[in-house]
Amino acid sequence: MNKLFSSSFRYSFLAISLLVIALTSCTKDDKTESEGDGTEITIDLAGIDDPTNVNSSIARSVTGTANAESILSQKILAQEIKHFEEDGLDAIVTLSEIKDNSIKDSINTTNNVDPLNTKSSATLTSPRAPLPSGIAYRVVFYENGVYRATVNATSGSEFKWTSASRLRTYTWFAYSVNTSSAFTGNFSSTATTIDVSNSSAFLFASGTISTNPDNRNNKLNIVLQNKSARIDVVLDGRGMFGRMLNISANNITPNHLKSGTFNWQQQTYNSTYNPNTLITTVNNAGFVNYNTSSADSIRVGTFYTVDGVNPISDFGIRASFSVSPDASNFGNRNFSNKNFNFTGTTFTPQIGYRYRITITPIMSTKTLNGVEWARTNLFYNATRRAYGFRHHGSNRYGTSTNVESAGEFFNWRAILPTFGAATNQGDPCAMVYPATKVGNNWVGHWRMPTRDEATALANTSSPARSLATATDDQLVRYFNFNYGGTDDYGNNWIVFILYGYRNVGSNTITGFSNNGNVDGEGYFWTSTAGATPGQAYQLSFNTDGATILTNTERNVNAGLNIRCVRNTTWTSANMPALPPATYQ
Repeated sequence: MNKLFSSSFRYSFLAISLLVIALTSCTKDDKTESEGDGTEITIDLAGIDDPTNVNSSIARSVTGTANAESILSQKILAQEIKHFEEDGLDAIVTLSEIKDNSIKDSINTTNNVDPLNTKSSATLTSPRAPLPSGIAYRVVFYENGVYRATVNATSGSEFKWTSASRLRTYTWFAYSVNTSSAFTGNFSSTATTIDVSNSSAFLFASGTISTNPDNRNNKLNIVLQNKSARIDVVLDGRGMFGRMLNISANNITPNHLKSGTFNWQQQTYNSTYNPNTLITTVNNAGFVNYNTSSADSIRVGTFYTVDGVNPISDFGIRASFSVSPDASNFGNRNFSNKNFNFTGTTFTPQIGYRYRITITPIMSTKTLNGVEWARTNLFYNATRRAYGFRHHGSNRYGTSTNVESAGEFFNWRAILPTFGAATNQGDPCAMVYPATKVGNNWVGHWRMPTRDEATALANTSSPARSLATATDDQLVRYFNFNYGGTDDYGNNWIVFILYGYRNVGSNTITGFSNNGNVDGEGYFWTSTAGATPGQAYQLSFNTDGATILTNTERNVNAGLNIRCVRNTTWTSANMPALPPATYQ
C-alpha cells in the first residue's frame, strides 16, 4: 500500500513537473517575443531628407545679377503684379515650384550608419535638413508582422528601445508632425493608417534593423521624409522699406488644402478629404524670419496639403499685415485682407515638393499726365545700405537739419547722398528695391524723371495743386497735388516738401524755411543733362508766387532731392533673388 502510494506520488509529481516545465517554456518564449532579452536599440534622428531644403550655409548676394543662380532648382509657375492704389500698395506676386537642391548635405556614414546594414527608406546620402531640438516623433517596431513596441521621442535627445532581442530583424516606421507636442501612449497594434492633418507637416520614414549577438552598436538611424506638399508664403517687405509685422494669412478658396489618411505599409495616401476647418490660417507667430540677417523685413509662413493628385486652380492667399516704417515713432501702415491670387493658373502640388508664394509689396504711385510718380522722396539709409522712399510726405525726418544722416540730398546722378560724391555715376532710383545689377548697370522698378516729364508735372492743372504749411514739429512749406479724399498715407496727395538745396562742397542748406512767414524753395533733379557743361535740369518749387520751374539748370555738384517715377519698361523677369534662407 505504501509502495503503491509512493510510486503513484512519484509519477504524479513527475507529470506535474513536466507540465510546469512546459508551461514555463511557453511563457519564456512569449516573453522573448514581447519583452525581449534586454537588447537595446539606440534611436538616432539624423534629420529630414529634404531635396527642397532652403536652408544653406552657401551665401549669395542679395542684390546679385538678375535671376541670380539660386541654390534651389525652382520653376516659376505664375507671376502677377497686383494694384491696390487706394491703399498706397502694389505687389509683385510669384508662385514657384521647388523640387531639387544642388547643395548636398550628406550624412556622415562613419558615425551614423549601422555596421549591421540598417536599412531606411530615406537614402543616407540625400540632402539633409537638421531638425531642431525638442521636435516630437514616434517610432513603432514590428517583428514578422507582429507589433512589438512604440517609442515616443524628441529630437536632440537620445532614446532607446530596451526590450529587443539579439539576432532579430525588426521592421520599423517613424513619423512626426514637426511640432513640440509630445506623443503619448502606444500606436495601435492593428492600425495600418495614420490620420494626417493639413495644419502641419507630416514626416515619415521606415526600414528594417537587425540586432547583433553582443548587444553592441544596435543603432537605428532615422532620416525622415516629407510626405506632404508644403506651400511657403514669403512676405518680402524690402520694397516697403520697413519690418513686416502683425501678419495673418489664409487660403482664399476653402477646398484647396487637403488632409488625408496615410497607409504606413504602402507609404501612400488611401484618401484625401476637406479638413473640418476649411480655411487654414497662419497667424503672426507662425511667420518666422526668412533670413536671420534680414530680420523682420522678410518673413515666411507655411501651409500644407496632402493631395498630390487633384489640380488646384486660381490658388491664392488673403493676407493682412503692418509695415513698421523707417522711423518707429511715426506709427505703422496697416493693410487688411488683401487678396494675392493667381487667376487662370492651375497646378497639382506633388508630395515632397515645396511651393513658394512670394509677395513683394511695393509703394504704389500717383499718376500725373501719364507718368507714375512716387509719393515721397528718395533717401539712402547708410546703416542698412539701402535705398527707399519716405513713409510720410512731411517734415518729420529733420532732413534739412541732419543733412548727412537724412540721406536725401544727392549730387546729380550720384550714387551716395554726400557732397563729395562723384556725379553721373548712375540712376539712384534704379537701386530702390526691387532692383538687380546687370553688368555695370542697375535695372529697377524706379528711375529718375526726365526733363519733359517734370515739365508735364509743372504744367498740369488736374489734380489741383496748392501751397500749404506743414503742421509737424517744424513748419515748412510744401506743394500738394490733391487727388481728393484720403488713402493710407493720410491725405490722398503727392507732396513736394520745400527743403531747399545743399550747397556745392558743403552740407550748408539754402532755401529751406521753418518759418511759416518766410518763403521756402524746393529742388528736385531730373535725369536730363543741361545744355551747359557741368549743369543738369531741375524741377523747382518756389513759394513766392507758387511757381513751378523746370527749364532751369543747376551745378551737378549741388545737393538736390529726388522724386522717382515708375520704370514702365521693367518686368518681373528682373526680380532679384531672395537671400539665402535660414528657416526650415
